[in-house]
Amino acid sequence: MLDLWVRQPIALDPDVARSIATDYLAPSGYDVLERSWIDRRRSPQEAALRSLGPSDLERLERGNPTAPDPVFEDLRRYAPNPNQRRTIAIVDRGANADHPALAPRIWRNPGEIPNNLIDDDRNGLVDDVHGPIVGFTDHGTMVAGTATRGTDQVEALLLDWSESVMDWASQVDYAAAAGATSLTISMLVQGRDATKRWLDIMDAHPNILFVKSAGNYRNDLRNERPDFAPDNFLPRNLRPNLIVVANALENGQRAEDATIGAPFVTLAAQGTGLMTLGAEGGFIPGDGSSNAAPNVANLAAKCSILAPHLTPSQLKALLVAASTPTPAWQGAVVANGIVDHDQALRLAALSNLMRQGKSLDEAAQMLDLRPAQAADLLARLQRAEATT
Repeated sequence: MLDLWVRQPIALDPDVARSIATDYLAPSGYDVLERSWIDRRRSPQEAALRSLGPSDLERLERGNPTAPDPVFEDLRRYAPNPNQRRTIAIVDRGANADHPALAPRIWRNPGEIPNNLIDDDRNGLVDDVHGPIVGFTDHGTMVAGTATRGTDQVEALLLDWSESVMDWASQVDYAAAAGATSLTISMLVQGRDATKRWLDIMDAHPNILFVKSAGNYRNDLRNERPDFAPDNFLPRNLRPNLIVVANALENGQRAEDATIGAPFVTLAAQGTGLMTLGAEGGFIPGDGSSNAAPNVANLAAKCSILAPHLTPSQLKALLVAASTPTPAWQGAVVANGIVDHDQALRLAALSNLMRQGKSLDEAAQMLDLRPAQAADLLARLQRAEATT
């Protein structure tokens, strides 16, 4: 059954409901029956659509997570391997791998036969089809939906926050062996043991980009507090392969409860209001830095497809360089602003074209940039590489 959870319920005209079904739901894999949108008996689909608020309908129109990312699709023709895939490990409590919009974007273990209760690949895990995870939650589905938005070339490998099957270090080893190039954590990592373990994991995997939510604690990490000390709170640590993401509103402003503080918080990205996927099906508006972090992980994965030569630290610098500084974020994050999705993708493509031997003018023309714009982007990238 389709379930769309939102706030501010409204009633929808049948023609509006039919349009939503045709334009958004059917292309995303839902079984849409024509009679459902005109039957006055309130079918489950119609009841679900009636729960959509006007702001969420507008958000869905602007940012359907299942729709192709037009800028990425345009630029990937310049990638060394346009069909290359990237795998993001999601450390959470599971995601609904059967969600019709998520199913094509979930990593699948090629050595495992689903639901046969046998450890087919003899790795010590039974039916680890999508990773060492059991069950799923709303939060995990939200994170996976955002991490894979806009393309089928970015897939989610599901890791288990609760460590019910494997400890964190073993799970990250598992993800690395499966080809994961990035990992996102939208869970609270606090306490000396958890913080040290994750720092050790990052140091052991320098080729993986770790993207961590800053939190929604209405605090500034520049202020000394015992509960947010470096040995007690993961986001208060610096690593070349760690990006810490603050939550931004749809208008680019700081969320009221955002955790901030350069040099610990790297950049900002939209989390609140960014449409993603619900555990029981359909779309929901995401919220907090829990949604902002996978938004950045998704962008980094796309940039990595466009410029596969970039290391985790170089990707981090690229996203900082592609951010737009604003007074609201000055000093709050290293980038002094919210990351610009389109600019990051163009900078990645520009870096790749220059590496392939194109001149600045040639690369700029191919990317519909003025030479001065391209030069400015490259200069910003050089500065970011020197400071992050």
